[in-house]
Amino acid sequence: MTEYSDRPIKDDKASPVVLAAGYAGLFPFVAAALVSWFGPKLPFGVDAVDLLKTYSAIILSFLGGIRWGVALSPMAGAMRSRHILFSTLPPLTAWIATLLPAGIGLPLLLIGFSAQLYWDIQAHEMGLIPHWFRNLRVTLTTGAVLSLIAILPELA
Repeated sequence: MTEYSDRPIKDDKASPVVLAAGYAGLFPFVAAALVSWFGPKLPFGVDAVDLLKTYSAIILSFLGGIRWGVALSPMAGAMRSRHILFSTLPPLTAWIATLLPAGIGLPLLLIGFSAQLYWDIQAHEMGLIPHWFRNLRVTLTTGAVLSLIAILPELA
């Protein structure tokens, strides 16, 4: 049975399942960037840039959902409404990015991921998320951002 507490989360280590799932989620970022530079043409006229833009939007929306979930925890306290309000920004940013040309949408996604990482770091400092999650978010966001940056020259 799980107990709820108003004490900060102090877990030190991510489980192997969490790490595997996190790094598996990074694979499409890296693969799309590599395919855009070196890979073969994709079937059905699919473009690696569009794949990366779409996948980035999905993941940024997912991160907004995590933020919503954190806002619902007992630890959110008086800041709950603010956290819930801000949790809608990642999916809205992602949706707008999918509507824009890649030259605008990809930089918008870069900003979205960077802002979300800033929130993840702040949430850790407030005791809302465990240390291992902050570390995982830094690593995965760095991979996502580098993949987005790597694909930008393909737009020129």
